[in-house]
This record gives sequence, C-alpha cells and structure tokens, in this order.
Amino acid sequence: MPSLLTNTVILLVSITATASAQTVKLPDSLVISGYLETYLAAHTDNDRERPPFFYSHHRTNEVNLNLAFIRAAFRDQRVRGNLALMAGTYTNQNLASEPGVLRNIMEASVGVNLSRQGDTWIEMGVFPSHIGMESAIGRDCWNLTRSIAADNTPYYEAGIRLLRYSANGKWLLSLLYLNGWQTIQPNSRSGLPGIGHQVQYTPSERVLLNSSSYVSRTTRLADQPMRYFHNFYSQFRIRPKLSAALGFDIGMENERLDGRPRGIWISPLAMVRTHWQGRWQLGGRLEYYSDPGRIIIDISPEHPFEVAGWSVNLDYLVGSRLMWRNEVRGLHAPHDFFDVNDQPSSTYLLWSTAMAFSF
Repeated sequence: MPSLLTNTVILLVSITATASAQTVKLPDSLVISGYLETYLAAHTDNDRERPPFFYSHHRTNEVNLNLAFIRAAFRDQRVRGNLALMAGTYTNQNLASEPGVLRNIMEASVGVNLSRQGDTWIEMGVFPSHIGMESAIGRDCWNLTRSIAADNTPYYEAGIRLLRYSANGKWLLSLLYLNGWQTIQPNSRSGLPGIGHQVQYTPSERVLLNSSSYVSRTTRLADQPMRYFHNFYSQFRIRPKLSAALGFDIGMENERLDGRPRGIWISPLAMVRTHWQGRWQLGGRLEYYSDPGRIIIDISPEHPFEVAGWSVNLDYLVGSRLMWRNEVRGLHAPHDFFDVNDQPSSTYLLWSTAMAFSF
C-alpha cells in the first residue's frame, strides 16, 4: 500500500502537470512553501550515528537528508490552517514512537480567531513546540546542529493552544493543553496530558524575551512522578550586524507521591552571530547540560550525565534561497561518555556541512 508520503508526491506531480497545461490561480490567503536540508557529519569513529542523546543530524560519515517538507498555509482574518508533510533522518529519529503515517506529519493544525477586532486564536492539532529558541528547521537556527538542550526538549507537540497577540505587537500570551512531552499519539503508558504556557515580550526590534513552561505526570499511573519544566531565553541585537542570545532550561521530577525531588536538570546556553558583506554569517555557541538524576539523558549506569560544549559556525548565503553551512563542534565530559576510534573518551569532536534550500 503506498505511504502517505508517496501519495503526496504523486499529488504534487499531478498538480505540476496540470499547471503546465493551464494557469492555476491560488487564493491570496494560501501560501505554499518548502524546505530541504542535506548534510554530512564526520568524525574519526566508524560509527554511523552520533551519541544517543542527539536527534538532529544524527547520522555520521555519510551524506544524508536531515529534513525535507512541503507546507500549505492558509490565513485570513478569522481562520487559519497549516499542513506540512516531511521526510528525513530528523523524522526517523524524533518521531520513532509515533505510529504509521503520523511520522510524516510536521504540522497539521486549524485555528479560529475568537476576536473580531484583535488577535485571539484557538488552535487544535500538531504544531511546533513552544519551548526553546532552536527549531527543527536548520536555516532558522544560528548554528548548523542543535544544542543538547534543544535535542532533549520537544520539537513538536499536539493539543490545543490559546494565543493572544497584543495590539501593539509586543506581547504574545499562550496557554496549551498537550497530549504529552513531544507526543502526537500517546501509548498506553504515556504521561497524562500536559499543560504549558508561553509569554513572549518584544519591547523593541532589538530585544526579545521568552518564558515557557510544561507540567505533566510522566506516566498514566497515579503514583508516578510529576515533571515540572521551564525554559527562558532572550535575544539581543547589539549592533546592526551583531546579535547575541542567552537561554536557560531547568526541569524537575518529584519522587512519586511524597513530593520529594527525584532529580533536577539544568542547561544554560549562550550564542552569538555576526554578518558581513551581506552573504557571510559567523556564529558561536557555548552550552552546558547537567542531569545528575539521569532523568532525561541516561547513557551511563555509573555516572550522572554532565557535558559542556562549544561550536563555531560559518554560513554562506548563495542567493536568497540557498544557505551553505559549516560547523566544528566539541563536547567535553568528566567521564568517558563517547566512543572515539572504538575507545572510550571524554571528548568528542564533530565537523558538519549542510545545504539548506527553501522556497
């Protein structure tokens, strides 16, 4: 039986063939867009995958497709909808627990404006996560690869969200009821539905402040831990061609019904980016991830997870639609969490290159 992705390709070919025979006029409120990102990530080890706590660009020593999608977006004053279908190693890794064709769903949501005079929307479906400043779309991020914090928080979520945009465009307020922590279709033991919030404030074109949270029980059993998570980040344009960003994640799970903390994990993050000659971008990132209780990342039965990292990114804009990206990234741990040349190591060095095309 053809897959959803195969049927979609057939449909697009049919539309293209029809358009070649006659002009097809789309509604002004409908926008068709697409994205394609190929990559090569290389390091000295023979393994074909990066460490298990990475979920984007995770295949190594081979050329591969990280993410490709096509999106149809409709919006007028009262109604909006998004449908995006995707493929790539990002899909295989991040949606491995989703059944069947749901693994190819990047976005599928509909919304209605509850206010005739303003912007108060209620939306239902699958949409990008409200947590963090790094998304699945590489071109929108300052670095080629994602940080450890981004790879271990939701990239997508499913549920209902209420959004309010202020009249002056400076505030975004959102309340969310979600199926779970990066879940479209929960299984029988998945956590209870979660709730979240997002407050975003843009006092000027140079500053953005964001606060996001998530709360839920981790499994359906009533005596299992509650998860509390908060993400804060800020972005600053220091000069016209120089920007900086700071982020901080903190999460906690309690110890069953007695309320005692089972563990707390944190992840601070700092990024900088500069432009020159209109086509070149240089970026850097410093990150740290500490999970003493091994709640989110558990790769060693003997040692709590703790890693510090850095990366340097150089991008070249080949016209308005194509970006060529290169990155060198290093990770350092107090214990031998990595395999280098088939030997345990406390350091990990990776070089990546990618082509990101959008229309």
